Amino acid sequence: MKKILLLILLLGIMLVAGCTSETNGNGDGEDGTDIGVGGNALQDFANVVSKGARATYKVDYTYTASGDSGSQTWYAKGIKKKIVAEVQGMIASVYYLPEGVFTCTNVQGQDMCFKSSATQDSTAIVGDIYNNPEGYNVVSKSGRIIAGQSTSCFGLTKAGSGELEVCYADSGVTMYLQGSGTTMQATSYSTSVSDSEFELPATPQTIPAGY
Repeated sequence: MKKILLLILLLGIMLVAGCTSETNGNGDGEDGTDIGVGGNALQDFANVVSKGARATYKVDYTYTASGDSGSQTWYAKGIKKKIVAEVQGMIASVYYLPEGVFTCTNVQGQDMCFKSSATQDSTAIVGDIYNNPEGYNVVSKSGRIIAGQSTSCFGLTKAGSGELEVCYADSGVTMYLQGSGTTMQATSYSTSVSDSEFELPATPQTIPAGY
């Protein structure tokens, strides 16, 4: 369980840190459409990620990371965020809510929730990439059509970290990620999210030591 929860949190951090376009072997998007490159890369990057910090969305992703593969669904509405992942036959969710960060699992039909000791509030999920875009070296990449959405794509590097190639929908929502051994691809995108998505399925307990 510990490995699974760490993987979900790692992907969550990386997802808000950027995303790239799907390629079909020819350097084009999933439908072969090259949207092109233009403008000031850093300014374009800062503009698009600022939109994502306040967007409402539901996005389904497939991913591979650290030898594992699976699917995730991301929900966002206001300052509330949620990640739902299926890994090794178990469904796990991370909720970023005004009252704290919670991890919930469903094993053999039984829901369990734990409150994290993390001090970050729910807005911190947007990560360093939203709060400090100037801290990255940014180059523009050709845009792609991903999950039916036109995207703006960038190559990102930062001192002490590897390179990421990233793409965002016009709304600022991440559509693809590739870097640091992780690939994540959006497969569907919606702007309709119910408030019920952010209701915990069980009364939260204190998270066990070591998690």
